[in-house]
Amino acid sequence: MVAERKLNEQNLSTILPKHGVVPCQNVYVYVNVYVYTYVYVNGSALGGHNRCAIIRLRVRKRNVGSQFMNIFCITNNKGGVAKTTSAVNLSYALADQGFKVLVIDTDPQCNTTYSLLGNLENAKTLYDVLIDHEPIEQATIPTKHKNLFIVPCSINLSAADLMLASAHGRERRLERALEPVKHFYDFVVIDTPPQLGVLTINALVACTDVLIPFSLTTYSLIGVGILEQTMQELRDNLDLKLPILGVFACLDDHTVINRNVLHSITVRFQDKVFQTVIPRNIALEEAHNQTSSIFEYQPDSKGAQAYMALTNEILERVHHGR
Repeated sequence: MVAERKLNEQNLSTILPKHGVVPCQNVYVYVNVYVYTYVYVNGSALGGHNRCAIIRLRVRKRNVGSQFMNIFCITNNKGGVAKTTSAVNLSYALADQGFKVLVIDTDPQCNTTYSLLGNLENAKTLYDVLIDHEPIEQATIPTKHKNLFIVPCSINLSAADLMLASAHGRERRLERALEPVKHFYDFVVIDTPPQLGVLTINALVACTDVLIPFSLTTYSLIGVGILEQTMQELRDNLDLKLPILGVFACLDDHTVINRNVLHSITVRFQDKVFQTVIPRNIALEEAHNQTSSIFEYQPDSKGAQAYMALTNEILERVHHGR
């Protein structure tokens, strides 16, 4: 049932926050422990309009039984291992199952941002959140896919290590920014750049679980020792748990080398390795060019089937205590 109510600009800033309503670039999302209510704003409370119509779109039961928000950091300090492809398609798959998902793009290449939004022209980005302390809600944008939101990145964050070099508590900026919205999403998926700089450290500190993708190539294990060492230092120095929820293989061509690399990964990470292996699939690359997920572009492709299977494995581990 559609319900409408009129609120003036002052009420939007004073009344709505008291009821759990958070601004999200012309979209307001109300959440409590048991139900979600989506409300869209006609007009902008910040654009000089005196009145805004709030339209309640739908209510559904919360899928996750507690207020715990799962924050996945998808990381590997080696490039070309399908981090962005995995972040995009995992997020879509979770949203398709009715979960409310926030994607955070911490890679200044902005590939995840472009894949989900189709452009890089955004008024507020993660740059404003981490550098200028803007509320993360103000940089959150709804994608064209229901239940799926994104905090876009900016190429300006390429200099984050320099800009935050002397900043106090720089490694916890993303963690603190997420605190006000920790009950508003079921899952947060963080895509990271291919280096262990301040942006990746922020993602690791903010997350509840780490997901590590590997390409099944000869050089895939190069640098993994550095990643594991960095994670252990964060555990020791910042009193973090940083559990590895799982490791998954990507870009499988079904060659002898692929099988040997997968064996090496399994020996190293044992039961942390997911059963699902993501194949090298042209449809996955074509979907990126169309700024679409594999589920929209070719839902019957091997790539789509693999990412859905991986999503179900991840959910299985989450719901059974990792």
